[in-house]
Amino acid sequence: MSNTFCVATAREALLCRCRVLAVCSSSYLRCRVVGRALLPVIGSVFLDRLYQSSTANPTLASKMATKRSLAAKLGVVAGFDSPRVALEQYHTPPELAAHVVHLADLHGDVDGRTVVDLGAGTGMLALGAALRGPARVIALELDRTALETARANERRVAASAPIHWVHADATRSPVAPAEPVTLVMNPPFGAQNSNRHADRRFLETASDLAAVSYSVHNAGSESFIDAFVADHGGSVTHAFAAAFAVDAQFTHHTDETRDLDVEVFRIEWA
Repeated sequence: MSNTFCVATAREALLCRCRVLAVCSSSYLRCRVVGRALLPVIGSVFLDRLYQSSTANPTLASKMATKRSLAAKLGVVAGFDSPRVALEQYHTPPELAAHVVHLADLHGDVDGRTVVDLGAGTGMLALGAALRGPARVIALELDRTALETARANERRVAASAPIHWVHADATRSPVAPAEPVTLVMNPPFGAQNSNRHADRRFLETASDLAAVSYSVHNAGSESFIDAFVADHGGSVTHAFAAAFAVDAQFTHHTDETRDLDVEVFRIEWA
């Protein structure tokens, strides 16, 4: 498998040759972009290439045009009323959720599939998937209050796919669907002393449950992800950098709003 790492400055962004990202199982290209303004540019290059590789598929072309619509629909999803710092509860930005779900859909990993959301929070990723025609969505969340908000968000979004909200520890999943599972998650980064290595436990569950997973991780996680996935017989097929906007909600937050650098990985599990 060919690993290509691309670092782009603002001037170089439009020339950055990220097109090998387009649905190519033999190449794994990581594209890291310097500067938050470039992230949408790289995302657009990626999606444009996906479109060019699929011009014969009018359904795919239609989906290409609806990512913004998906983000708009997810804009009504309410966040945590009383976020818990020990659980690292942060509201996933609708734009990021829409991008992840859209990418999964373009790969054929959502439509007609069972989708599982580990640590669903108030439902952002689960609801995004539910709007793209899955057979069903199963969302696991430890916080009962967050689940209540997620159910209210389901009514706001009005997705037609069935969603099963399950009160459970995502790292000890009580569900094990027999059919192939697409798993989505924005796990805790393990930044809190009480929650160290939480991301590893989520990945262990993903490796047990999923045929393919999409997960959001703290920037700088690629070496850990690569090693973990290799040890579990999986394969990282795609990765991209993104910005995760975090509003001040805990006492240790000194900025009103801060953009965290994150990395999103698509992993095929053995």
